[in-house]
Amino acid sequence: MIRYKKEFKQSLVEMHNQVRSYTDPSTEYGPSLAMGHRITSVLSALNIARSTYYQWKNWHPSQQETRRNALKTAIKAIYNTNRGIYGYRRIAAFLRFILNTKVGDRLVWELMNEMSLKSRMVRKSYKKPTTTTDTPQKPNLMKNLDDLSGVLTTDITYIQLMNRDWVYLATVYDPEKRRLSHMD
Repeated sequence: MIRYKKEFKQSLVEMHNQVRSYTDPSTEYGPSLAMGHRITSVLSALNIARSTYYQWKNWHPSQQETRRNALKTAIKAIYNTNRGIYGYRRIAAFLRFILNTKVGDRLVWELMNEMSLKSRMVRKSYKKPTTTTDTPQKPNLMKNLDDLSGVLTTDITYIQLMNRDWVYLATVYDPEKRRLSHMD
């Protein structure tokens, strides 16, 4: 077991408290190295493996991380240009069609969440029209009928068109003939 002198340990603690930058340990502990301490001694005292230090020192961002950072910059620029109105779908479409970038809606959504960007626009809710009745529901008298002649069943259904308008579809069913009837 290697024992370090108390002065060496104290000098490392003082230098760490004075220099709070998390850049390169060799630059952070530069005065220690100038005082004659080798980087291996500093790493050993800090309980950091040399391989970890050298991997960290020679680290370069991956292509995916570089791409994500570039996309974040583009997303933030589009978001700010449009005063926060654009949501993730419109920003993704802008990136795909205007900037010719291959990107999915999900990735844009994730990156916007990482940057805490939210659209100020609220999606309109398209609620179908409601009907109200002033009379209570009538009982079903057809359950006990043996003869269904002259009996017609009706139903009204709401259908939403492509332009977001609502229309009614009324049907009349003839249970005796087992087909939809038309009214003359």
